[in-house]
Amino acid sequence: MPTDKASLSKRVANQFTALTSAAKDLNAVSDELGTSVSELDSAMTRLSLGIPVWVTIRKDDGLPDESWYWSEDLGYAKVSGKWGFCLRKVRGDHQAPDDIEDETEEWLFKDAPRALRLASIEKIPELLEKLSSEAIKQAKEVREKLRDVQTVTEAVKTASASLSPLDLTSLRKDVVKALKDQGHFSASQLLDTGRWSVKDDLVRVEVPKIGHKMLSLTVNAASHKILACEFRDHGVARYEIVPQVTPMDLDALLPKLQQKEEK
Repeated sequence: MPTDKASLSKRVANQFTALTSAAKDLNAVSDELGTSVSELDSAMTRLSLGIPVWVTIRKDDGLPDESWYWSEDLGYAKVSGKWGFCLRKVRGDHQAPDDIEDETEEWLFKDAPRALRLASIEKIPELLEKLSSEAIKQAKEVREKLRDVQTVTEAVKTASASLSPLDLTSLRKDVVKALKDQGHFSASQLLDTGRWSVKDDLVRVEVPKIGHKMLSLTVNAASHKILACEFRDHGVARYEIVPQVTPMDLDALLPKLQQKEEK
């Protein structure tokens, strides 16, 4: 019996020593594998593909004998907010697609179970081939859509070019005449002496030698009805009539502004 115990102890010690050596070797090889895939990840990142692609490592569709299916996949996708090589396990039920969603576990390659990482190695060439095919396909689709956008853009440019630019001289003449014809002589004279300009869709008329109060009395509500009609007929959506600020006005205004700031 003592001999048997000594023999058992020796066998256990030998096996543990062998296991320790094997574990070190396995860990070293796994680390080297992880490093190689990380380098491949870095190379893929520089390509900026942004295309999620998966290939099957192994699977069981469950049919026809069972309703449950499962698969283990290698992919290039975004997991935990980061693009890279990744692995996943998917499980679902054919008979209850609405009652139960796919049970999916996903990992970045370095975080996946070791057995799954090892099983995926031979699928890397297939994944790269599928990525290449998908990139070519998407480039073709984008190119076709680009042609459509370019066609629309050219049509808009052509239509825009056919529209005549706003003729301020003609607009000014028609506005002044409409005011005069309907008895608003002061308003017509005031706008005739103003400085007209246009920016984007806004026509601005700056009239000299008049304050805001006098301007509102001269160009009153009745005048604005006429103005709105004339501007609209010329395709103008917005307009404003304001007193023209001169350098002299600014010199008089600055002391008042400074007094307000001091208060």
